[in-house]
Amino acid sequence: MSEPFRALTHSDLSLTLKGSEAVKRSSVAGRLPIVAKHRLAQPPPHPSQSPPSEPASSRSYMDRLKEEKIQRFEEFVDRRLKPDLVRAIAERDKVFEQQKVFSDLRKNLENLEKNSVTSLRSMVNLGSEVYAQAYVPDTCHIFVDVGLGFHVELTWSEALKIIPAREQKFARQIEEYTRLIAQIKAQIKMVSQGIRELLQLPEE
Repeated sequence: MSEPFRALTHSDLSLTLKGSEAVKRSSVAGRLPIVAKHRLAQPPPHPSQSPPSEPASSRSYMDRLKEEKIQRFEEFVDRRLKPDLVRAIAERDKVFEQQKVFSDLRKNLENLEKNSVTSLRSMVNLGSEVYAQAYVPDTCHIFVDVGLGFHVELTWSEALKIIPAREQKFARQIEEYTRLIAQIKAQIKMVSQGIRELLQLPEE
């Protein structure tokens, strides 16, 4: 025969509550290591999945832009400004030579007129620095280059009136070429200074 039911006492209730709390603590304690192990077992993110470093990529892009800008500046100086400078200097030298020819001609005519020379002997340049002696029986008329390959026969007085005008024209051309040469040199200096600043070089 089974044991009859008996009323639960206060001590029985306390034991029952303590037992249930112990079971809960053991079950929770048993689950915590599993959660911790599961969290630790997660693999770290792959390096390829991480976003690129913004400062590094920005620096490389700026470096490429700087190199391209420096290359364009150097090409502009070498292919445009320096050839223009060489041509301007060569053209000015030609004008200097023409100015000297007319200056010498004016001085010679003034001497001929002053000394009343009607004939003379002179050394004529035949080309390639080869000279030949020439005799001029009449010096009252000379041929003067008036430009564009035209030569006009003039008397001493007529030539002395034309030569100063030609000298003034040569002086203006020389001044224009000198101004142009100064502008080109200033542009070359400005671009070179920009290149030095991009390269972060100290000033000379």
